[in-house]
Amino acid sequence: MTFTQAIDSDIPYAVDFSVSADDRGTSVSSVTATSKGPRSLDITTPTVSAGVGTFYVSATSSGQGLVKVTANYADGKQETQYMTVIMNDPEYRTTN
Repeated sequence: MTFTQAIDSDIPYAVDFSVSADDRGTSVSSVTATSKGPRSLDITTPTVSAGVGTFYVSATSSGQGLVKVTANYADGKQETQYMTVIMNDPEYRTTN
């Protein structure tokens, strides 16, 4: 998954692990989201509701970041998803 957002914006993201939890016959007990990759991203602590982890991402400079999102299931298993967030400065202009 790849998303684009403006720098200095605080955008919510939601990752749905409910289908996987239902297939496993368990529930999502917690979700973690950490910044990985070349651009450091500021990420809030995720909240979990009905198997969906929701968190906010922001950054103060342009670049491509990676978010590692891990669901911790009640049965002790884990599942990890990755998402790319490209941070752009909409007011930056190049001159040729």
